[in-house]
Amino acid sequence: MDLSDFNETPELKQSEKELRQKLEENASRLEWANQSIRTLYNSVPGGIFRCYFDDKLTLQEMSDGFLSMVGYTVEEVHEELKDSLRSLIHPDDYDIAIKDVCEQLKKGNTKEIHYRLRCKDGHFISVLDKGTLLKDSEGNESFYCIVVDISKTKEMEEELRLSLGRYQIITDQTNDVIFEWDIENDTLTVTRNWEKKFGKRNFPNGCSLYAILNDHKGNPFSREDMDLVRECIHDIKTGKPYVETELRIRNSKGEYIWCRIRMTQQFNKNGEPIKVIGVLIDIDRERRTSISLKKKAEQDALTGMYNKIATQSMISEYLHNSPDSSVLMIIDIDNFKIVNDTLGHLYGDAVLSNLAREMNASFRDSDILGRIGGDEFIIFLKSVDNLDLIARNAKRVLDLFTQLEVNGHLMKEISCSIGIALFPDHGRDFTTLYQNADYALYQAKHEGKNRYCIYDEGSIHEYIRNQKHLISSVGSKIDSNQDVHVMNADLVEYAFRILYNSGDVDAAISNILEIIGNHFDVSRAYIYEYSEDGKRYSNTFEWCNKGIPSQMAEHQNLIYERKGSQAYCQYFNEENLFYCSDITRLPDEFYREFEKGGVKSVLQSAITQDGEYRGMVGFDDCRRNRYWTREQVDVLVLISEIIATFLLKQRAIEQYRKENEGLLSVLDNQNSWIYVIEPETKQMLFVNKKTKQRVPGAKEGMYCYREFLNRETQCERCPADHIHPGNCNCTFEIYNSYLNIWSNADASAICWKGKDAILICCHDITELKKNADKA
Repeated sequence: MDLSDFNETPELKQSEKELRQKLEENASRLEWANQSIRTLYNSVPGGIFRCYFDDKLTLQEMSDGFLSMVGYTVEEVHEELKDSLRSLIHPDDYDIAIKDVCEQLKKGNTKEIHYRLRCKDGHFISVLDKGTLLKDSEGNESFYCIVVDISKTKEMEEELRLSLGRYQIITDQTNDVIFEWDIENDTLTVTRNWEKKFGKRNFPNGCSLYAILNDHKGNPFSREDMDLVRECIHDIKTGKPYVETELRIRNSKGEYIWCRIRMTQQFNKNGEPIKVIGVLIDIDRERRTSISLKKKAEQDALTGMYNKIATQSMISEYLHNSPDSSVLMIIDIDNFKIVNDTLGHLYGDAVLSNLAREMNASFRDSDILGRIGGDEFIIFLKSVDNLDLIARNAKRVLDLFTQLEVNGHLMKEISCSIGIALFPDHGRDFTTLYQNADYALYQAKHEGKNRYCIYDEGSIHEYIRNQKHLISSVGSKIDSNQDVHVMNADLVEYAFRILYNSGDVDAAISNILEIIGNHFDVSRAYIYEYSEDGKRYSNTFEWCNKGIPSQMAEHQNLIYERKGSQAYCQYFNEENLFYCSDITRLPDEFYREFEKGGVKSVLQSAITQDGEYRGMVGFDDCRRNRYWTREQVDVLVLISEIIATFLLKQRAIEQYRKENEGLLSVLDNQNSWIYVIEPETKQMLFVNKKTKQRVPGAKEGMYCYREFLNRETQCERCPADHIHPGNCNCTFEIYNSYLNIWSNADASAICWKGKDAILICCHDITELKKNADKA
């Protein structure tokens, strides 16, 4: 029957129309779904691809992200790479990656591997590849993979690895002990350097700090310093961000040595202290050197008594604390010039030395005895207010002169005159006491010598009271506006002498700041130094008077902001001096900074190098608006310049040492034998770590041919022998039968510690040689 004979019914036409409409809707939905999937496919971070698990890893599909990652188009992948993923994988990574995939497929159908992909421009990127292996209907295996560029992560991991390595190298090479205290859990952890310095620990890592401190046998801290330890713990508990102190810790020999402890806190998000990271630094030698240095600086070379500067400093410091009644005696030898003129200066020195010994033996250890001039002395008696006792002490000194013998000869030619002033009746500071004792001394001389006289305003000779500028018997002008009898020239000489002779510049500078601070009665003496790039500055030295808070901890590594014309250095004049008697006159930004430290007036001298500001030496007064005399300013500036000269030299030496250590570290950490030899004798001047690991007995001073080749004569074929003025480099392949090693030995002419030398770099090529022989 012919189908055309059937006529379409209305119902059939309607059904056909509805069917077509549904097909069109489904097609539209399918297209939208495909577009969504494609958008998602191309928007996934990194890239997506599908490839066969065949030899060349044939690429079947690639997302836009993958193509963008490697820099190719679809056509270029097809035409240039022949659709091969393998051609993009770094040759060194391919076999390892395939091996990892095979191992992972034994446990399932997924993989996660790392390898490097070559981009179109030739550079390689590190990727993380996560994929699943599936079979299609025809049985072909394909990997569906997502790859992510992890190059930056790899770089960060490598940098972290190197940083940790550097940290471990630094920790191993230093004698300092690094520690961590977990405050919340009260656990203490120390580095293994503890054993190097202090011997076997009596406590395990992770032990409670409080348990250590309460263990009388295991506590390593000196009992005398336990208050300092508790104070540090209190500062930490109350949230002080940085704590530093010096105390004594028992070492492996059972001796207590001085250490400096520096601690920095870590806080949680609520600002509460949770951990302390600190370092223990052995400063025992520095501390003992400082004590010895201070003693030498304070001593008079001939008599062993305190010298003029130290005497005034110690008495001033004692008086500053408002002590009990005390006595100041000035002693001047009568007719001493006759001894020098008739018997000679050496004999006179013997007289002074014997007198000093007798006086030291006649008074208490707590009293202060000093030589303040050629034949002048001071005796300061503490806690004495009984006039009879004062008189007995004065007569004792007079009697010393009547009984003094030198080489069996009774010294009848000399006697002494003594001037006495009482604290607090005749003065409450050194200047006033000294002036009045000197008036009394003059009165004793005026009355006939060989006697003592106690200062009395009513009985002092009228002539003495009327002298506006009396020259005292110690040769210094008396002026209540100046620091009496302590010659400024001596201060300058002292500073230079101590720095010049000192083996420890830092300790010497600290002592000088203390002496200057006491001498000029300032509140704070300090030094700031700029960083190498001049962008930061730190307070590197500081001395504070009694009751004056330190600013050193807070003033570390601060940013130096130059604000146009408001740069701080503009306040230094052509003499590199900044002087402000009243800080309220400064611009607000600088006033606020000084005001934080309680400063009222300031004097600073710039440290310069080649016209560039490198820091400053400064003096603060926190009690009054101070007006410095020209003489005082000149002395402080001169001493500051002396300090700056030695300090810059010291910093240059330290910088050179750091650079030298850095270069040696580079040589030490090369994966090659590196050593330096003397050209003629072949004696080794330097041997790096790799060389010592391969030949443990090798060290500086030995001969390379003996240590490396077990020879008694120099090598016939040595690359060093081919170095001459026309040829500064020579490379040989050498077989070492003693060590059974092939090496590529490179010799270069260098200058080592100012002398001609040869640098030898040996690269182990034994494996290359073996592989070449096999081929």
